[in-house]
Amino acid sequence: MASGQDEFQQALLALSLPLLSSLQISALITWGLQGVIFVQAYNYYLSFPKDPWHMKVLVYLSTALEILQTLLVTRDTYQVFAKGFGNIADLDDLHFLWFTLPILGGIVGFLCHLTFAYRISLLSESKITGGIISSIAVCACVSALVFGGKLFGAGLLSKTVTTSHIYLTCGIWNGAGAICDMAIAGYMTYYLSRNNTGFRNTDVLIARIIRLTIETGVVTGK
Repeated sequence: MASGQDEFQQALLALSLPLLSSLQISALITWGLQGVIFVQAYNYYLSFPKDPWHMKVLVYLSTALEILQTLLVTRDTYQVFAKGFGNIADLDDLHFLWFTLPILGGIVGFLCHLTFAYRISLLSESKITGGIISSIAVCACVSALVFGGKLFGAGLLSKTVTTSHIYLTCGIWNGAGAICDMAIAGYMTYYLSRNNTGFRNTDVLIARIIRLTIETGVVTGK
């Protein structure tokens, strides 16, 4: 009996180790990026006071969701590595992972993708281009919500491996999100590169935007 319990604990530890490593690293990265988000939101507040209300709602809503995600990830990290330290059963609990990772991440990504789809529609003067990106964004968001629902239904890490189509759903979410990021980087680069003005300062600014678009698009796509 004891031998069987030991084997179960060893199997659970082997299964939970990647999740625990990801939880710890993601918590550190999330807090590091939180400062960047605050600076960006504050710069937006100072630089674009006359933006339409829907853009302000989009920016501040995304910031609020990122703050909520950071707080919940911190709570999970404390629960696993401090309060629940040494508790094997606690390692099997997904806590708020079903909400912080796929649902909040999927919603924030969806808002960002739709914003870029709108901007690309304006640059290209074509609703088809924006519609393509929007369709991929919807696919990524829906699959993220479904994946979150499957994690919530499983409740325990040990049950996720037997949950039907959970790996397929996760793959569609990440794949569609990566394709959307790459498509945005490609479209933005193409349409911005066509807008040479002949004025050196303006063209240098456009070149910087293109470089930033490629760098951020490729990194997030990976």
